[in-house]
Amino acid sequence: MSLSSATDNRNFLVRNKSGNDIPGLKAKDIKHGNLDLVKKHGSLHEFLMWLHQQYGPIAKFWFGEQIVVSIASPQLFKETSRMFDRPEVLLSIFKPLVTEHAIPYANKGDGKWRRNTYDPCFSHESVMRCIEKFQTLAEELLEKWSQTPRDEHIPCRQEALLFTLKAITQTSLGDYFLDEEQITQFWKAYDVCWYDMEERLGGDIPKPGSERERKFNNANKYMKDTLAAAIDYRQKNPTTEKREMLIDVLIENNIPDDMLRGELMSFIVGGFHSSGNLLVWALHFISVYPVVQEKMYQEVKAVLGDTGKVTPVNIAKLVYTRQVMDETLRVAVVSPYAGRYDDEKDVTLGGYVIPTGTPIIHALGVVLNDPVWWPNPKKFDPDRFSPEKVSERHPYSFQPFGFAGKRKCPGYRFAYAEVATALANILLRFQVHEVKGQKVKAKYGLVTTPVDEAWITLTERTSNNSVK
Repeated sequence: MSLSSATDNRNFLVRNKSGNDIPGLKAKDIKHGNLDLVKKHGSLHEFLMWLHQQYGPIAKFWFGEQIVVSIASPQLFKETSRMFDRPEVLLSIFKPLVTEHAIPYANKGDGKWRRNTYDPCFSHESVMRCIEKFQTLAEELLEKWSQTPRDEHIPCRQEALLFTLKAITQTSLGDYFLDEEQITQFWKAYDVCWYDMEERLGGDIPKPGSERERKFNNANKYMKDTLAAAIDYRQKNPTTEKREMLIDVLIENNIPDDMLRGELMSFIVGGFHSSGNLLVWALHFISVYPVVQEKMYQEVKAVLGDTGKVTPVNIAKLVYTRQVMDETLRVAVVSPYAGRYDDEKDVTLGGYVIPTGTPIIHALGVVLNDPVWWPNPKKFDPDRFSPEKVSERHPYSFQPFGFAGKRKCPGYRFAYAEVATALANILLRFQVHEVKGQKVKAKYGLVTTPVDEAWITLTERTSNNSVK
């Protein structure tokens, strides 16, 4: 069969009730579909921005050999809010890291059982029990930074990701991840693997036997071996307290070893790379917008008072700090997209019938940049998230952690709490400054991170709240 006849037959699968085909692209290549355009635009998010500008809130394209429908409106999000299952096509590239047994690939009853079993580890009550650990880690970070000579540049991305990696490992794995060098090596191995996988997402696959493949495999093995050692340590040194940590829940539910490692890898990576980049971008934005930083500082000073510590009692009072985090998630597009599908029945969206099994992308980042909901969307303005402004918007216009099928990121409370704790402590101790001349550019992948290291400088506050 020729390419033209093959794509003609495949490109009229999605129609509305009048028989009109859904707007979008035809496959340019029978194997690669429209991946060349994804690569041309730089990332899937940037491609989706272009796609929806061209074709509106619902559009189709070819992700390799698979037809995909992308949606980018709060109303269309709402129409998919009960969908639970995730399409493998958007996640398969990450299997070498988390393994095919991990929760990102678990659908239907199995996936729901896992969520119901694991989610209590990240409930509000569980997260509040972690605040003391977050506070301790923040104090350790401040002590480290206080030893930095004035005007010396701080590697913001490295420091933020190490902080959030410590937070998730020490609250989910117990006492195994306490060594600074061990944490650093794990983060470096993650960085090798994650960068490589996002290159693969754009179609750049390493050649078998290449140096690139070797580096990936070595880094991947290091992380898996480290988690295996953490599991073995916990099994040999079980806690006498109530089993509330993720590793304890996995062990007591007799999760098989290969699946256990995959689950831990999923939660550890998922638990620090999104929140770590949220902290990176928040520090960057407050360094660029000193008025926002000063407003945050005044709130932190008033809320934390004489103790100077974040607690389960006062963290909810950091209202403006939460607004800054939300605006950071929006402007930086920390999580650009998610996906769902229904393999049991056709789905009707926006008047179009989407055939059974068709992957549906939630173009979260497109909606976060939509001027209909966010006038002057590139402007960083935390006041957009004042209670009055929030009440005026469609509730599905801001869903940075996903929403569908009760499969919202289980760690969203954890992320807000650890990042709020870090920001509050940092601002109470330091003023944060941008490095003049630095251009911090975004690399949009499954998570958005700076292309290069993002640098900041610090000025330590004195006891009378002036600065040195």
